[in-house]
Amino acid sequence: MAALAQSTVDAVRQRADIVEVVGWYVTLRKAGAEFAALCPFHEERTPSFHVSPSKQLFHCFGCGVGGDLFTFVMTKERIDFPGAVRILAERYSIPIEETREPAGGARSDVSRDQIFRLHEQVAAWFHRQLLEHAQAGPIRQYLLQRAVPERAWEEFGIGFAPPGWDNLLRWAASSLKLEPALLARAGLIVPRPSGSGFYDQFRDRIMFPIHDEQGRAIAFSGRLRPDAPETDKRKYVNSPETPVFHKGEVMYNLHRARPVVVKEGWVLVCEGQLDVVACTCAEIRNAVGTQGTALTDAHARLLKRFADHVVLALDSDAAGQKAVGTAFPTLARAGLGVRVVALPAGEDPSSLLRGGGAEALREHVAAARDYFDWMLDRLGAGSGPPADTQQRLLLAEEIVAAISTVPAPSHRSALLDRLAPRVGLRRAALEEELTRSLRRRPGRPGAGPEASAAGQFQRRAGQIAPAEEVLLQALLHDSRLAELALVELEAEELPDTPAGHVLRAMLRQADASGPVEPRALIADPAAAEASLISRLLLSAPPADLARAARDSLVALKLQWLDQEIDRLNEGLGAPDMSREAQDALLARKSALLDRLSNLKKIQGLARGV
Repeated sequence: MAALAQSTVDAVRQRADIVEVVGWYVTLRKAGAEFAALCPFHEERTPSFHVSPSKQLFHCFGCGVGGDLFTFVMTKERIDFPGAVRILAERYSIPIEETREPAGGARSDVSRDQIFRLHEQVAAWFHRQLLEHAQAGPIRQYLLQRAVPERAWEEFGIGFAPPGWDNLLRWAASSLKLEPALLARAGLIVPRPSGSGFYDQFRDRIMFPIHDEQGRAIAFSGRLRPDAPETDKRKYVNSPETPVFHKGEVMYNLHRARPVVVKEGWVLVCEGQLDVVACTCAEIRNAVGTQGTALTDAHARLLKRFADHVVLALDSDAAGQKAVGTAFPTLARAGLGVRVVALPAGEDPSSLLRGGGAEALREHVAAARDYFDWMLDRLGAGSGPPADTQQRLLLAEEIVAAISTVPAPSHRSALLDRLAPRVGLRRAALEEELTRSLRRRPGRPGAGPEASAAGQFQRRAGQIAPAEEVLLQALLHDSRLAELALVELEAEELPDTPAGHVLRAMLRQADASGPVEPRALIADPAAAEASLISRLLLSAPPADLARAARDSLVALKLQWLDQEIDRLNEGLGAPDMSREAQDALLARKSALLDRLSNLKKIQGLARGV
């Protein structure tokens, strides 16, 4: 499908009512000017889920999910933004308008819709070649030997790219009447080095079509045939990045596995396509693949939409085990639990299915171990802590490095309780090492208000909050205060945080066209900014908004000045610096110190010191 027109999004936002939309899924009860309910996203006994008809926002103060009606439908239906817009547009009988892909690159008149249709046609052609081509016999035999029956060929659309340089190119020209430019834009053909003409991207390979989560064919992965000549060393050839395919954001087979993943609450992650096919043939239907790349943050966020836990079934060789260790921090940052399938040496899911049958594969998956138990076994501490003190310390470093990637403090604390005895150290010692690790880590989990005293001040209720959030809350509740912020704040003084991002957008809007509607600040309903805006708007604001804004402005400036002076100090310590450069840095540092001193005086006067 082509991209949704902004006019469709605007029409849905104007016509749909968040109270009505949320009411399709949960029972809302009036609570003053708002509505309340038990949260549909986590278990609770006391309602912490609130919906504001006046602000057209929702927020759960229990699990932190919040945003607008698009955020709600995306989270509840586990779909992307265009999917949520389409659901709401259809429900409110709003015509869905689409736009072509914006210009930029070769053949900007080629739409995403054309590429989707082309991939479907090419996938069907590859599949026919597997079934009918004279040279596909060894491929068919190989698939059967790999325990991939003919029913799986059909279900997964497995195909064959015949040998030769231009089979696909000639077929597309004769049967589909297509120009090469469209095939090139879709990543199916490659320009010749001479610059004259094209040749097929996929030649003499087993073909696996790749789909997005809506089930649209968006790319291909071509696997080396078992009897390939020595000259071809690449096991897999994948489609290049295209307008519809971004390798680091796509999981193989997710569109088929999604209903089972949602029902079961966990997803099995394999490496190759044949491993995913093997798991499915063994009736493990919540298996997905990584497309031969390391798990990315985008992959983790995608999986988190559908599952709470990930089970890793990566190859048992050294590379596969290293990939498990690399994947854990990425998955942990997304809030996913991680278990690991301990495959026998030299095995992968596909070979295990061939050798032991479906039951053996299912048994190994069912016996998946918690990541930290697996890690202790790998480090040689499965049966107890090492006797040698140095080994215990090295083990503790590895364990703490993994724990430090877990975002929830309560989860980290529980891991310390469980793992300290197994490492052979006192919990306090392990906790101290964790604290040091968190301090060293940029953007560390749990880095909250206590991380920088310069960016904080005491709110009326007594809790400490980051200055940028307090300023944002004041501006959201009284947009007239944006004029004060425009005069006082420089763009460079805003932090690179979700609150800082929203503040920049709000100040840009205020500078260009006056006060902005808070909902319009939610550029991406799936981003952290959406929950932040809903939380601040549906929370009680400071009693004195103007004073809160002034105090937070000063605190932000102090925070920036402290950081800038630290940066200058680092610069002054650089070796071989010229006298002129050193003098310039010293002059700037002196000016900043003067500003810092004046601001602290102002802050003291405001507090009556």
